[in-house]
Amino acid sequence: RRAALEQGGALAGAIAPAKGFAVLLSTGAMNPAHRGHVQLLHQARARLEQAGYAVLAAFLSPTHDGYVQPKAQNLGTFA
Repeated sequence: RRAALEQGGALAGAIAPAKGFAVLLSTGAMNPAHRGHVQLLHQARARLEQAGYAVLAAFLSPTHDGYVQPKAQNLGTFA
């Protein structure tokens, strides 16, 4: 798949990054999601780019309610 990315699409003619490509994924309760979660992805991207990687995408993936609701109840933050 990496070879396909390097040879086609938006990356055609681009110089391959020194250490390869990366996709960022952050999971967790994110109850609530806030700017700090987004800042985490920005900082991770900057660090990876300094290390020679090209970041293709970044995703925040909140955990399902079955995990979040009991946690929020224990913390007294569940409405």
